[in-house]
Amino acid sequence: MAQEASTTDTASQEENDTTAAQPAGRIELAPFVIPIFRNHRQVGRANIELIVEVTDSSQLVDIKKRLPQMRADFLTALSQLSKEQFRIDRPIEPDLVRYITNVYADRRFGKNAVSVFVKQDYLEPV
Repeated sequence: MAQEASTTDTASQEENDTTAAQPAGRIELAPFVIPIFRNHRQVGRANIELIVEVTDSSQLVDIKKRLPQMRADFLTALSQLSKEQFRIDRPIEPDLVRYITNVYADRRFGKNAVSVFVKQDYLEPV
């Protein structure tokens, strides 16, 4: 009987731990389409879909209000990456995109207020 109670307590504690780790909100951003240029000619497009997870539910409304600013920040970052890193013959590195967009999000909203993840990325030749 005592063993059943401890098993039940452990299970409920694990449920509380997993719900505490869940983000407060998830925002799927509209896809970013970034042109890729080589020698002053467009050779392709990078299509990148991002997901923003808000860690604190009290900031969710404020972050949603500032989505246009965040999109502009991410567009700036991705445009710069396209000049330096994106190649039509090489896949996009999602870890690099995630790192750079998280740096911009930390500047905009504060350290670890949001986490940015790459949902999908692909390249299209033109």
